[in-house]
Amino acid sequence: MDTEYNGWTNRETWAVSLYLDNDASMHNHFNGLIAEALTAEHLAEALQDWIVELLEESPIHNDQLRQIRNEIGSVWRVNFHEIAQAHFQDYRTSEPYPGAWRDSELFAYNYGLDED
Repeated sequence: MDTEYNGWTNRETWAVSLYLDNDASMHNHFNGLIAEALTAEHLAEALQDWIVELLEESPIHNDQLRQIRNEIGSVWRVNFHEIAQAHFQDYRTSEPYPGAWRDSELFAYNYGLDED
């Protein structure tokens, strides 16, 4: 059975990558993770930690995050290594992205999360 979806390992991996590319707050936060990562492996670990915490471990009080979680489905099926590999090399070989910063307060504000 072929489970590939739009060129990605599966639908869940495609959906996470789609949100990372198209949601401005997620995109900026992800670029911050890329900028801080030493290797694609480090990026995959940081990305997985962030997405799991965001969508699985934290209570969701925001309709947009609830929609994202519902559209992605199971984060445990996401191939974070594939996403990291696809983005890490492109980022490292391109001009610095002007929004490549990590501002957890802004991200928390955009998604109604309380950063303590």
